[in-house]
Parts: sequence; structure tokens; C-alpha cells
Amino acid sequence: MNPRAVLSYKVVEDMTAMLGEVVQSGSGRNARIDRPVGGKTGTSQDSRDAVFAGFSSDMTAAVWVGNDDGTPMKDVTGGGLPARVWADFMIEAHAGAPVRPLLADAGLYRAAASDDNEHEDLKKQKKKKSFLSRLFGN
Repeated sequence: MNPRAVLSYKVVEDMTAMLGEVVQSGSGRNARIDRPVGGKTGTSQDSRDAVFAGFSSDMTAAVWVGNDDGTPMKDVTGGGLPARVWADFMIEAHAGAPVRPLLADAGLYRAAASDDNEHEDLKKQKKKKSFLSRLFGN
């Protein structure tokens, strides 16, 4: 089966830039490593769970930290311990691998998107009218 795009390239590009900024200058700064990466931090209410999920051009991984019994942790957030554990893992996992920019394989994505004209046509056909158009008949 041929892969097909489920998001426009512009959406992928924008999301990659936003998630890259999380690591470069946001709450995920502890996840910075020797190559471009992006990610998302998360902390549940009362610090019961903390997570960092991130990616490079070659790998995606997530780290969850929490207590088995659901009790809160003290001062643990997704951008802290989980991001540091993630960074340590990713450094080892990429040992010896070349540094590649995020979206290094964008050409493959674009090819899948352009080969999927039938999918785009179906999306256009199934696109519903806006609520106001349906309500007022425009």
C-alpha cells in the first residue's frame, strides 16, 4: 500500500516549527541535544504525571514519570525530569548517526501528498458547508 498524506505539508511544517521552539526556547529546553529536535511537555493536575514526547528526523520517543499509586510528585514537570531522561536516551540512540535537520525527509512527504490526488478530490467532495451557509443557504 502506498503511503498517503493526511495533513497538508504546510500544517506539518508549522507544527514542526512550533514543536521545535518548545525545545529551543520553551518549556522543553532540558530536551536540547546535539541535533534539531521538537517536542511537547505535559504535567497533569497536582503533578501526578509528567511527560515529554519528542522527535528528531530519525526517531520519536516519549518519557512518562509518575507514581504507581497516583500520588502527586514534588515539583516534577514534563519539562524537567522527563525531558532530561528523554535527552539522555536520544543522545545514546543517535550515537554515530549523522545530524539531520527536522523535515529532512520532507521530499518523501511531498511525494506522497502529490501522488494522492484522489484523496484530495474526496476531501473536497466531502467538505461540508459552513454552519452559516447551511443555516442561511449561501
